[in-house]
Amino acid sequence: DDEERNEKRYAVLTDETNNKNTTIPVDVLILAMGREPGTNLEQLNLQKAGVKWTKKDGVTVRSDLRSVSAKHVYAAGDCASAVQSRDRRSVHAGWTGYHAVQSALLPR
Repeated sequence: DDEERNEKRYAVLTDETNNKNTTIPVDVLILAMGREPGTNLEQLNLQKAGVKWTKKDGVTVRSDLRSVSAKHVYAAGDCASAVQSRDRRSVHAGWTGYHAVQSALLPR
């Protein structure tokens, strides 16, 4: 219903170095670990939201991890084209996740 759709949603991020929280408004936050980009992204119907992606590389992103085709979308980890498939490891997922959030919160 429209009332539910207009309800504001927030994500709370905790900096583990100083235990401070940052709250950011979000429409949707998807956290999916241990998933392959191809089949899982296909199920999300990203093209309907204008998100360019491929089964091999995931969401096509700029250097700041923002989608090249949908300015409101950031991607990290295995579902982002920033990390080549042969290099996809948890350390890269953590690194790109951190930088995607930083780019979303502190745009240049």
